[in-house]
Amino acid sequence: GLEQSFLAQLLEFRPARLGQPNFWRGAELRFFYALHTIPCMGFEVHYKGKSLVYSADTLNDPDRIRAMQKEGVLSEGRADSLVNFPWHHDLILHEAGVPPIHTPIAALQALPEEVKERLCLIH
Repeated sequence: GLEQSFLAQLLEFRPARLGQPNFWRGAELRFFYALHTIPCMGFEVHYKGKSLVYSADTLNDPDRIRAMQKEGVLSEGRADSLVNFPWHHDLILHEAGVPPIHTPIAALQALPEEVKERLCLIH
């Protein structure tokens, strides 16, 4: 029952441009495609010397991604961007769930210890 004019005062729409920096209140955000059955985007945030990455719902399984590339489901560029997930952030919020539409726990268990120390699993 809220008026549209009231809601418009609360929100500021900014389009997310994939792969390009988006600046908001001193933070830099970059959005990227995830691999899921419905369109999903993850993002990276840099703010005051700290950073985080949010994976969104995704299948982050390099072997499966390369197989999908070989089958012609994914282009080489899309497969490369999915395989090269930005694990370098201070905080990594990564989903986990039931394959084939979510990241299998085994793929995350295979990560280096220094990455797993900064990893929080979500869904």
